[in-house]
Amino acid sequence: MCLAVPRRVLRVEGDRVEVDGEGGPLWASAAGVSHLKCGEYVLVHAGLVLERVSDEEADQILALQASLVDVFQDASPPDLSAEAMS
Repeated sequence: MCLAVPRRVLRVEGDRVEVDGEGGPLWASAAGVSHLKCGEYVLVHAGLVLERVSDEEADQILALQASLVDVFQDASPPDLSAEAMS
């Protein structure tokens, strides 16, 4: 499953924007979203800017993603051994 991730715009160069990424800055195509400014949040998926989002919406999405990571890290895998199945 692929998710669009909120990223803050660091630099705008024509139809491309540099955004903050988890491992460092990333470039994304912003051809479909006009008049982007540094400091704004955008949703990025597969190297494409899908839309502009407010700071509040970006914070909510990032908090949700962080909580999901915590849930999956805390979950223990099911016991699929033969003994548990019998």
